[in-house]
Amino acid sequence: MSKGQNRGKIKAPEANKGAHFTALKTQNYNKIPVLFSLRHIQNGKYCFSQLDQKQKSDFADALFRRKDFTWNDYHQNSKQKLGCELLSFDCLKIASKPICITEDLDKVIVIRFSDNDGRIVGFREQNIYYVLWIDCRFELYDHGS
Repeated sequence: MSKGQNRGKIKAPEANKGAHFTALKTQNYNKIPVLFSLRHIQNGKYCFSQLDQKQKSDFADALFRRKDFTWNDYHQNSKQKLGCELLSFDCLKIASKPICITEDLDKVIVIRFSDNDGRIVGFREQNIYYVLWIDCRFELYDHGS
């Protein structure tokens, strides 16, 4: 066989794949269920430990009702129901941003729970919602009139 005849039998490499790696497909994090994390919850008066039994139950129920929610689902629901709202860090009555917050993050995501008597305040990273504070006293930020 001559060199010219063998050229047609050499396989071209597949896109995003090589001998030693395969590139992962990029996830659309808006379409997969949101995971809740208490990893960065702040100690103090807006911590889970400060809630009474009913508030703890309502908090757990709120997470359970949203267990299959995607970020798209949150954005399609009103903030008064099962949706969320964005709030600037400047609106929060806190001394300083938690250490886990990067400089580029200037907003938090607020989710209502407990028949509108409670707020979960946190931030998003991919499909993970990190809870920072739980406010059942309406003191963490101005709720308007």
